Amino acid sequence: MLDDFILDEVKGKVARVADPLLFPSAEEVEVLAAERHMIGKELAQASATDPAAALAVLKLLLGGHGDRGRVAFDLSRHAIPVVIANAMLSSDGDLKNQAEAYMNDLGARGNLALEDQVQAVLEGKVGVDDVDE
Repeated sequence: MLDDFILDEVKGKVARVADPLLFPSAEEVEVLAAERHMIGKELAQASATDPAAALAVLKLLLGGHGDRGRVAFDLSRHAIPVVIANAMLSSDGDLKNQAEAYMNDLGARGNLALEDQVQAVLEGKVGVDDVDE
């Protein structure tokens, strides 16, 4: 039941990011970033159907501040490579470029293994099912 609630919350946030008129406020982003639940799998799953929105949510959750506590840690260990890879697989050239640039930005901020992790997803070695709950 709790997993369904979390999934609905993440899908709601992704849906709001997809609609510019309903873009989440800074307060909503802070609340989601402060959640103690691991939302990585839900965000990774959402990235399969709406990679642009999932990438936007990922950027909001991680922000420009590098690390936002437990959510950032959970995402870095679980969902970031899947979300970025799904965005790179998009037919939207601009989204591909954004995803690659964001991967490089996170790598420059210390996530040195990210490129290899994204490559593993692109090669089909890792997928949404491999993301921990």
